[in-house]
Amino acid sequence: MAKGGRFPLLYWTSILMLALMLVFTGWYFYQNRDAVCRNSISDDLARTQLQRYWQKGRIIALMSSADDGKPVAAGLARVLPEDYDLLVADADVEDVFGRPPQILPGLKSCDASLLERISRLGQGNKLLLLPGGCLDNLAGGGRKPGLVLFLLKGEGGQMPKMLACARPGDWPGG
Repeated sequence: MAKGGRFPLLYWTSILMLALMLVFTGWYFYQNRDAVCRNSISDDLARTQLQRYWQKGRIIALMSSADDGKPVAAGLARVLPEDYDLLVADADVEDVFGRPPQILPGLKSCDASLLERISRLGQGNKLLLLPGGCLDNLAGGGRKPGLVLFLLKGEGGQMPKMLACARPGDWPGG
């Protein structure tokens, strides 16, 4: 084949396409490196979706009772209306949320059936303060302190699904 024919053009085009695929694949995995928290509330789309389901009373928020609740309480007050029930495993919770907690001893047993049990908590948004280590089990052990997981309540007896999350620096306006 003559020099400067079709083969070199196809060759270099293929190399360029391969390089672009590798760059975009690396970018995608870098953006989704946190398997627990793929949709942060710092993202406008995730926050809008969370706020829409919050208005419908379909959110279960999970956080560890071992974490500092002050930034979460302030973040909730800024981002989401204050219509939620606070559920705790025992009464030894600092009152940073400005509401009396409802004590739910069943939250102490953090086992495989926890998601099933919390899916039957009734209507309205719920904030559950789980015992230390429990959220680590649910989040696969890679949880960082201050993480709040927002689950969407399933309809018709379905299990809740992960909708969004918030790390301490994710709360807008903070």
